[in-house]
Amino acid sequence: MRSWKTFFFNTIFAGNCLLVFLLLAEYFIVIPHWLQVAGRMHPLVLQFPLVLIFLSAFWEFFFSSQSSFLSIGDGLMLTTAFFTMATAIMGMLLSREPGYDADAIFLHKWGGVLLSLMVMVWYIFRNFLRQQNIRLVFTGAIVLIMLIVTGHEGASIT
Repeated sequence: MRSWKTFFFNTIFAGNCLLVFLLLAEYFIVIPHWLQVAGRMHPLVLQFPLVLIFLSAFWEFFFSSQSSFLSIGDGLMLTTAFFTMATAIMGMLLSREPGYDADAIFLHKWGGVLLSLMVMVWYIFRNFLRQQNIRLVFTGAIVLIMLIVTGHEGASIT
């Protein structure tokens, strides 16, 4: 079981590194047409991390103190981090298509990248955060606020 979690986390870490690279070098990269299909799936896939972030926060707030549920919470957060990273990458690919105003998508793009990184960091430090309830609530609140602001910016684009 541990090897699957390690592989899954390494995939998330590599995806977030790709995401940061795409963000920093976005004006120097040309997205091929065959890859733009993945970008167009962004509106479809973004529903998964939206729900999973709320579910992860709920799970951490109410079940993190019960040791019998910790492995379920770890798997849930790992899945959340994966779908958040995948959705952000698809959004980066979509943002490179013509027809989007760079100023209009600026906050949404940066918010999506920061949200993906924050969820990954939340997964990494989950055991440290679970030691004190105030740290856990603070981190969860920041992630939820980032999700709401980023989602609002995305909705204004649509």
